Amino acid sequence: MLSRVSEWVTSRSWTVPLLAGLLGATGFTACLGPSQVDPTNIDWLMRGDFGLHFLGFHLYRHGPWTLPLGAAPLLIWPVGSSVGLTDAIPVLAFVFKLIDPLLPENFQFIGLWLVLSFALQGLFGALLMRLATPNPVLQLLGAMLLILSPPLIFRIGHAALTAHWLLLASLWLSLRTDADIPSWRLTAAWAAVGFLAAAIQPYLLLMVMLLLLAAHVRQFIAGPKRFMRIALHLLLCCAAAGLALWQSGSLGVTAESGLELGGFGAWSANLVSLISPTEWETVFFPGPFGYQRFEQYEGYAYLGAGTFFLAAIAFISFLWQLTIVRGFSWPRGIWRHAPMLAALLFLFAMALGPGITLGPRVLYAYDPAWWGPLRIFRTNGRMIWPVFYAVVVGILFAIGRLSNRRAVALCIIGVALQAVDLAGMAERVRDVGRFGFRDPLRSDFWTVVPPHYKRLVLIPTNLCTRDGFVDFFPFALLAGRFSMPINAGSTARFDWQKTLAYCHELDREIRDGLRSPGSLYIVRVDHLPLVLPRTGETPMCTVVDRYGVCFAPETYARWRDAYDVVRSKLPAQEEFVQFYSELNAFYRDSLGRPSRETGIDTGARLEGFVRYLAFRVEGCGHAEAGRRALSYVAGKRERELCAPAARDRDFPPLDQTYEFNVKLDQALRERSEPGHTSFVDLEGEAVWLQAYARERATGVTAREARAAVLARVRSIAGL
Repeated sequence: MLSRVSEWVTSRSWTVPLLAGLLGATGFTACLGPSQVDPTNIDWLMRGDFGLHFLGFHLYRHGPWTLPLGAAPLLIWPVGSSVGLTDAIPVLAFVFKLIDPLLPENFQFIGLWLVLSFALQGLFGALLMRLATPNPVLQLLGAMLLILSPPLIFRIGHAALTAHWLLLASLWLSLRTDADIPSWRLTAAWAAVGFLAAAIQPYLLLMVMLLLLAAHVRQFIAGPKRFMRIALHLLLCCAAAGLALWQSGSLGVTAESGLELGGFGAWSANLVSLISPTEWETVFFPGPFGYQRFEQYEGYAYLGAGTFFLAAIAFISFLWQLTIVRGFSWPRGIWRHAPMLAALLFLFAMALGPGITLGPRVLYAYDPAWWGPLRIFRTNGRMIWPVFYAVVVGILFAIGRLSNRRAVALCIIGVALQAVDLAGMAERVRDVGRFGFRDPLRSDFWTVVPPHYKRLVLIPTNLCTRDGFVDFFPFALLAGRFSMPINAGSTARFDWQKTLAYCHELDREIRDGLRSPGSLYIVRVDHLPLVLPRTGETPMCTVVDRYGVCFAPETYARWRDAYDVVRSKLPAQEEFVQFYSELNAFYRDSLGRPSRETGIDTGARLEGFVRYLAFRVEGCGHAEAGRRALSYVAGKRERELCAPAARDRDFPPLDQTYEFNVKLDQALRERSEPGHTSFVDLEGEAVWLQAYARERATGVTAREARAAVLARVRSIAGL
């Protein structure tokens, strides 16, 4: 029965690769969590690199179409960026931008991409193993070991860099039996891999292109007379990669303006990288060898316990064949792979960089200038990944030369050991999906006001300072929803010359009083006094959700009838009415206070009182707030903001609150309507209504605020 199943599986060439892909996808989904794969769940992405990549796509998705297609003019306005420079996986960003009208407001594909990467890792792993053995079980086990690759799992925090399947695909194309013979089919496959690498991540592109070049050198060595055809095929592959690189926007920054940031060699690999479990929690973490410097985490390439086990078996088998059996023979045609081996050695040398290290020691150092333009790949330690996979594939191929029964048993043990060793890494993957994001922009202000402006301007912005800038994550999310540019963000590379020029321009704009009618300024609250010019007309400013917001005075008329800035500072009237009802009942039933005439219904009277508090919180002085609140009670809807805007924004002293309440009571008695009474005296109203407003301002719920204030009333009353 088993032999029949094996024959059936073997007869269908894509069955094992697809099954391996399914294992990779389901295993990773179970580990990360199905909710993170949900395209509408963006909360877990709003931090670190995940947030930068997601927001890069978010702003690109809502921006205009341009050339190159990957340009993202809404990001780091007015400098601009691209999906390529934000590692937002351009190949998928293009697709989803095309169907943007069909997508929900909150949409992400990073979870799906991670699942796809592990699926393709399994698929190409099985295809590679098929070159070594016809046994479908061995093919599947080898694919599982490649899925359990520590460098791949370690990279899930940087989604674009999980496309390690591109490296497996390149090795598969390089090791095929027909790799010596140029064909349009093979060229199309290489062109597709190059195109995808360029449309996913430039670092992976360099690795793929070196293996591609080696494959074409191999073809030339095998058939020098086919030089022109080979050159044409290579040119087509390079053209496909160049087109994708250009359209993804990765060429938008020149070497002089920021492409070469410096630091090449610091983020390098170590000679012990393949055997050093220095990242995340594996069984042998942190291992006997430390890094020479912290940045060498970029060269993390730990093989894992299962791979070590199989390597030991392969080495013992080699020694046995060489010394005892004396029947060892190198695999047929192994020397045809010399160009690929040369490319891998080049990548290994680049990964080590200009400072060759062994554990904590520096063995040799030389001038980084030797690497010329390749220094733009400053995190050069990543170049060890193709070497890592070549080593693992070589070990698996060696095991595949054993008898099927032995090879299967050994691979089962190897995969089990690898899984046990990486169990701690799996827990880290689960932790990735446990992050929650609470949008600090809770006010209706953020849905009503931004559409009346052309752009969001953060002060200070991370473009111009490294410390103390306004957190741009929630505002980039907001900007994308309204297709607005924002002067903040983070990209892998940016034009520092344009950025510096803009920072000088922003300084002048601040000195001139934030007068641009198209800009909605988001200012750190403690910076509000700094953005107000000492002379001339000041901008109008307020505080919303603990962020300062400023705008040109002439723009206020656009939206002041749609959104009441002043009244929004405090809870709705219904809340105060409910609290006052419970307070009134307590004064009547527990304190036995007599009733008094109030002259007007409770809701309207409380609104006048709350208006006073709201004007004070907005920054008005005692007299000005009282005048405006009494004017409101008289039927005049005055919504102008107080000036200057940077005054203390807090609740007033209780004696001032009581003084206003007395004036309000007198004003209301003049238009007295019979039948309106209260058991709460004027002083009690002033103290406890303000106490309730203050409690709500701390972020507690209405029920919690009522309970807290009424408990204080009972305590003071001795009840």
